[in-house]
Amino acid sequence: MFISHGHTGHFFPSIGTWAQKRPDIQFVTGWPGANLAGAKVMQIHETWSSGGMTVKATGSTDEGVGFLVSADGLTIPHAGDRARSASKA
Repeated sequence: MFISHGHTGHFFPSIGTWAQKRPDIQFVTGWPGANLAGAKVMQIHETWSSGGMTVKATGSTDEGVGFLVSADGLTIPHAGDRARSASKA
């Protein structure tokens, strides 16, 4: 589960309970405020690998990070958040 930052459109605290139904779930977040047990917290430009997947944290035009997720020969971008106005881009 990739969580770029803490805005309510991107994160809600109750997702932590999902681990009760899926003990194998891995949370990857772009900020430490998520307070999810066992979450991997990533900083911009950090690279992390787990279970055959590589994740690179990228910048975002607003808050948090974006992610480049590579596995099985594919790389999938998760842009995180986008700025609401040109002044934040």
